[in-house]
Amino acid sequence: MKKSVTIKKLLELQNNFSAMFYDKSSMSEKQKEEMLKTITLAMHHEVSEIVSSSNFKVFDKTNYEVDKDKILYNTIDVFRYLLAIMNLYDISSEEFLSSFNERDIQLKVRNSIAQPEENQKVVVVDIDDVVCDFRSYFNNWLYKTYGIYVDPNNTSYYSSKEVKNHGLSPEVVFEKFISHNEFLNIPPIESMVKFLRLAKKDGIYVQLLTSRPENSLKCKYQTYAWLKNNDIPFDNLGFAAEKYIWVAKRDFYLKGNLICAIDDSPKHAMEYATHDIKVLVPKTSYNSQIEHSNIHHYKFEDLENLKF
Repeated sequence: MKKSVTIKKLLELQNNFSAMFYDKSSMSEKQKEEMLKTITLAMHHEVSEIVSSSNFKVFDKTNYEVDKDKILYNTIDVFRYLLAIMNLYDISSEEFLSSFNERDIQLKVRNSIAQPEENQKVVVVDIDDVVCDFRSYFNNWLYKTYGIYVDPNNTSYYSSKEVKNHGLSPEVVFEKFISHNEFLNIPPIESMVKFLRLAKKDGIYVQLLTSRPENSLKCKYQTYAWLKNNDIPFDNLGFAAEKYIWVAKRDFYLKGNLICAIDDSPKHAMEYATHDIKVLVPKTSYNSQIEHSNIHHYKFEDLENLKF
């Protein structure tokens, strides 16, 4: 019996074939980019060949027998071009399969989302340092990776100052954190997870809203994967740098069905509060000083006693 063919083996087969035409190891980044364009254009031609196996013309009623063999072999060519692209940028079979799974999770969640019912109450919940312990995990990662120490009682919301003082770009460091798949490893805050389960049990619609960068696809899809892997209860997930503006466009806000927002950010908490939205804020060193009649500080150990 033949051994099953794996993605890794297919990548090796395609790499051996591609080596007959170019040596990627000797290419500059610009040359790789040009080869990417060439491969993609060739793949586009094969996709067109698949289309041509059927009667795709809107204004042609001629009966047409679909050529299955043409679909098969042109699909193989498309797939081989995709393998060539993966090899060109050293995308491993492991990375491909894990990313495929993350994207699959996101697609399934996105297509199973139901909007709040007409009079259903809604709570808008941040993720980092509300549902997961991002700050501690990220600061520990900074220390292990760069030797950068950040005081856990620091009153700054971000660790940008410490990173810059180390001669590094905060944005570059954060991108490295993402590229190393660290978003998958952040521990959940169990007391908040239990709190959200109780909220859903009471029929409340849980809208997660994070300011994580949605344009970073790894960050976006790994956020969905983390939620599933940690069995986090929620109904919908949104990404927004300006959270109040995002919320203000939702029907549940316009209809008066928003009970409250839960967020650790001083900026977002104050914007919610000044627009007459009740905000629950975990009391931390960096937000304990913000005050407003609509802001209510809480400790995670007291969550079980909180009521909407």
